[in-house]
Amino acid sequence: MLCGTVINNRTNMHFADHLSPTDPAVNEWVNTRAQRNIGQGFSPDHAQSISLHSLSSIVMNGATTMAFSDTFYLLMVCFLLTVFLVPLMKKPRV
Repeated sequence: MLCGTVINNRTNMHFADHLSPTDPAVNEWVNTRAQRNIGQGFSPDHAQSISLHSLSSIVMNGATTMAFSDTFYLLMVCFLLTVFLVPLMKKPRV
């Protein structure tokens, strides 16, 4: 449950970090892809929509990858903390 929450929150954070309508690189990428789609016979509105969907998919894949990386890092830290705490445990009575 905790891992799912971390993955969800980190995916949303990474996704929001990379898309900005004022970023010239984003606008250039969308316009280039839209022109390519118009050249393939799509209407300008539909070509723009396809380009935005493609960009969203690419960024979501990257954000999800980074979120899983963050989660595995968190699990590693928890595991290492546990390993260092094991010697402090009391021995059980026999």
